[in-house]
Amino acid sequence: MYLQVKSTGLEEKNRKVEEYVQQVQEHNEEVSLLNLEDIPATITLENNITYTQLSEYIADNNLETVQLQARGIDANGERVTFASKTYKGLFETDQMIKRLAQDNNIEFVGYNAMYVLIDSTQIISVQNDDLTFLIETSIADVPATLSNEKSVEFPHSLAWTIEELH
Repeated sequence: MYLQVKSTGLEEKNRKVEEYVQQVQEHNEEVSLLNLEDIPATITLENNITYTQLSEYIADNNLETVQLQARGIDANGERVTFASKTYKGLFETDQMIKRLAQDNNIEFVGYNAMYVLIDSTQIISVQNDDLTFLIETSIADVPATLSNEKSVEFPHSLAWTIEELH
């Protein structure tokens, strides 16, 4: 599943996003009933959050992060996305992203999305977390997944789209 939003009015974009979120959440219900581990998933957060909020969110939801995405604002007021794998650990990744922002005169705003590996039994609790805007798995076709044709791609975050709606 992918969200296709063409340049339309704000109300139309908002309606399309709401329909898409509903469709993904219904799909998540189906996926949550499977007994699968390490499903690639993308979590788009409701708002930009601090490192402290991020680390608590990850701990509270027992998430295995693969990549963090963060928002910055450059000197011209343009949005900038930072993305970094987390193999060096959460703290070191945070420090690296903040150094990169500072070195490039970009205001660090906060974290807005992440790629994770998640078990099917965790999906609904993450979806229901107040900080989550949407969790979307890479499982497009449940029968194919059950026959071991599992995708390893992460869906794209909706961070840019929801920022445009606010």
